[in-house]
Amino acid sequence: MLNFDVFFFSKPFDLSEVTAGRLQRYSSEHARLMEANPRYAHLAEPTLVMHEKCFGSFAEEDIKTTISENSTQLMLGARQAFLAMVSQYEGGVRMIWGKGSPEYQRFYPDGISEYHRANLQNIDEKLIRYERAVVEFQSKLPLDFVNAFLALPTEDHPGGVIHRFRAARKLQLGAKGDKAQSGELFDKNRALLEALLLRNLLLVATEVTGGSELEKLEARRLFPQHILKKVKRKKKGAKANAKPGNEDEEEGGDTDTDSGADTDTDTGGESSGTRDQITQDAVPTSASVPAQAQGEPVARAGTDAEPVAGSGSSAEASGSNGDSVELSN
Repeated sequence: MLNFDVFFFSKPFDLSEVTAGRLQRYSSEHARLMEANPRYAHLAEPTLVMHEKCFGSFAEEDIKTTISENSTQLMLGARQAFLAMVSQYEGGVRMIWGKGSPEYQRFYPDGISEYHRANLQNIDEKLIRYERAVVEFQSKLPLDFVNAFLALPTEDHPGGVIHRFRAARKLQLGAKGDKAQSGELFDKNRALLEALLLRNLLLVATEVTGGSELEKLEARRLFPQHILKKVKRKKKGAKANAKPGNEDEEEGGDTDTDSGADTDTDTGGESSGTRDQITQDAVPTSASVPAQAQGEPVARAGTDAEPVAGSGSSAEASGSNGDSVELSN
């Protein structure tokens, strides 16, 4: 019994190997091919509009990601500045009141290490405690001590480390929220684009059902599937006994790469010429491996000895009998 779900409810564009980069190239090329075909040109415009909407939000997400990463670095720098000041001025507090005094305990109840062990979930309470201690004893503290922690930001100065950290943390959290929203928008637009691409596929398939082979061939050309596929490239040092047509099935692990990839190849990116050379080198010929080296009996001159079955002749191994050896791309 046929499983109609395969035809009507499959999601060919929602597979893990269909990365955003591959889908972007596929939908762009698909829209161009549709536009060039008079029979389906009317489908090109809505496809292109959805493509631009989807990957416009993708570009926005990329920008938001960069902003979020930069704001995180800024926050971490402000946090490190606060910890440096806490360590630097511990000696001043100790000199004024003495280690173990009630005043010292207000600043460092568990020593300097307490602040350095703090994480982003509890560091704010450390800041609040230290800030309150500085405010309470600021009349007995040097001015540079107070300013290092409590100075308000101005055009010429970023302010005390407590204010700097809070401002950087607020900026970071806002940037993370913006990034999450832009990611959700891209996911929504991608789902709409995938649905549109699938409708195009089913519509064209319906129209050419029962048509000539030429019509079907022309229809297939509208859908550049090769862009969506991963191509397995052989690694350098491929085994010399690889079978023709199976060069992509190298033992020891294959390397998946993006077909036609411009931006998100999964490997260092060998050129096609290098890949072809590797493939050709993987196919042995008896011309390159003497029969004696292979441990095969050799018929003596002037005898009627038959070649041992399976040894083959150089003509057979090299394909000179007219049969070409087909290499996989």
